[in-house]
Order: sequence, then structure tokens, then C-alpha cells
Amino acid sequence: MNNVKKYCTFYLISLFSFYYSQQTEGLRIIKNKYAYEFEKIENASESSIIQKLSKKQLNEFIVKKNAAISVLELKRNNEYLEELTRMKLYESTHKSDIPSVKKLDEKGEIVAEYSKGINQFKQEILDNFYAGTINADGKISCVVNFIIDKDGSIVEVKGVGDNEDFNKQAELAVYLSDGTSEPARIDGYTVRYRMRLPLTIQF
Repeated sequence: MNNVKKYCTFYLISLFSFYYSQQTEGLRIIKNKYAYEFEKIENASESSIIQKLSKKQLNEFIVKKNAAISVLELKRNNEYLEELTRMKLYESTHKSDIPSVKKLDEKGEIVAEYSKGINQFKQEILDNFYAGTINADGKISCVVNFIIDKDGSIVEVKGVGDNEDFNKQAELAVYLSDGTSEPARIDGYTVRYRMRLPLTIQF
């Protein structure tokens, strides 16, 4: 199901500090809906009937299974992109009004911390990235800029690069990571924190 493995080699370059990404409710609903469909396909391939197929029949079954997965991945990605457009429209008309909260009695600046660690964040970006709709040859890059808000949520995600399809998929990959984060703080008060994530993909 991971199109990155099928279509390209993926690199994460020069990650700065820790990152947090929280799915919007719309993305979460889409993800859960298709997770059920993918599970049905996987369960069908584990049935006792499969064990009785000839080698030719099994190969045909595998081809059909992979085709079904590809169709579902494309449909899911299209719904993700529609939701991404909606999210960006909302953010363009609604500014964050999350209040700053004093969480600790401390001095200095504390950056946001990704709960699962930076290596897990890299893996989540890899797993969430869909390359099936990207038309490119060779190496392409972008930088994903985003803000970790005062409540630890991620907002204002923007991929900057020459390939717009790659930019959008990079934005989605960041939004779809499902860890949690403590927001950044200054003198104990929660603050917005701007981050950047450079990405390079090799076809």
C-alpha cells in the first residue's frame, strides 16, 4: 500500500528540531474509512480458499489484489486533496485565537517535542507520502513550512518547490502523521513555533 516504496526513493534532509502533526477531523474520517476497505482486501487474501488456488490462479489473484489496492489509494488521495483544499481555505479566512497558557514556572525558550521521537516522525512521513500522481524524472525537492500552535496542533502548512504535486503530497504527509507534541514555550508560556521540513525525492 505504500506508493513511496513502489515509485521512488524518499529522503528526509536536515530536519530541524522536532515536529508535530495532527490530522484534521476530515482527514481522520477519510483515513479510517479507507482503512476498513484495505482491511477487507487483506482479509480476503488470508482466507482458506486462497490456500487451494493453483500457482496460476494465485498469481492472477495477486494481480487483481494489487490493482484493487492501487485504485483505493488513488481514491483516498483524491479525497485527501479535496480536504486539504478545504483546510487551506479555512485557514486563509480564520486566524488562530488560541490563548497563551503558562504551563511551567521556567525561564528561556523550550522547543516543541514530538512524542514518538524524530526517527518515528521520519517514518510516518515516509508511510504517509503518496507518489502515484507525481509526474517527475530525477530528483525533486521542496521545503514544507508549518507552525506548531499554542495547543500543539499544526497549522499553516505550505510546501515550497518547483513541483506542485510533490508540494501537496508533502503537505499531506505532514498533516497525516499522528503523534502528539508539547508546544514550544517562552518563560513557561506556550507560543506558536515556526518549523521547516526539507524533503527530496528521487525517481
